[in-house]
Amino acid sequence: MQEANFTLRVDNALKTAFAEAARRQDRTAAQLIRDYMRSVVQETREQDEYESWFRARVEEIGRASCR
Repeated sequence: MQEANFTLRVDNALKTAFAEAARRQDRTAAQLIRDYMRSVVQETREQDEYESWFRARVEEIGRASCR
């Protein structure tokens, strides 16, 4: 897997608090951010799959009711 850098700006107090929260979980801030990013991507994929499935069912019911 090829890696890339992701730069963002956050309030210093938030950065400090987040780093402390990560430390308390025995993780780095970067690990938590990567986990969160993976989670958001997975949730979005699942939502997209559900919406596609749902649309297909609605169209299927619509076609069946027109017969």
